[in-house]
Amino acid sequence: MSKYRECYVAFLDILGFKNIVYNYDAEDIYNIFQKIEDAELKQAVKFEDSSKNIPLEDVKKYIMSDSIILYIESSKKRALEAIIKQCLLLARQLFKHKKPILLRGAITKGKFLRKGSVVFGPALSDSYLLQEYSSIYPRIIIKESDIPEDEIEEINKYTYIDDDKYRCIDYFEYQDNVDYFNELLKSETIKSIRDKYLYIIKKLSN
Repeated sequence: MSKYRECYVAFLDILGFKNIVYNYDAEDIYNIFQKIEDAELKQAVKFEDSSKNIPLEDVKKYIMSDSIILYIESSKKRALEAIIKQCLLLARQLFKHKKPILLRGAITKGKFLRKGSVVFGPALSDSYLLQEYSSIYPRIIIKESDIPEDEIEEINKYTYIDDDKYRCIDYFEYQDNVDYFNELLKSETIKSIRDKYLYIIKKLSN
């Protein structure tokens, strides 16, 4: 019998994936997905000692072409913090690529079911729609009303409130790719793409 579970679900979109497919060789693309699939990815960034109590291994992945779904049952201890950190690790790992790979996404809480290769549920739909229509830039936003009050202080360590008042995961911290994106701006004429580059440059320059 199939039953929904209450979960935190992150829907992450790899920006510019069509360009990657047409301009990277197969080995490069495969290596990108290996980084995403890597079971030891949680070791890529060192967090403070409190991470030892966070169930990062309980966060599961599901990949659909240029989209990554992360999910964890909300009943797990510090579940929201765990999925935020896995999003952060993924985003930072891909951003370190020789040509930085950008993620846009959203995290919501609600009913979700994965059974084999089938995934669906209101939480997945909500996170997809929030990503598609509200994230806009290369950022991962969190639905504020889904954050437990007793976890807000810890969540603040890994997030920021953006200009439009969305709470976002701070995956630009410790990065230094301003020159790379300034170079891209010189040849890019499409406004929506320029806006994304300008957003990154602003965050990297803060």
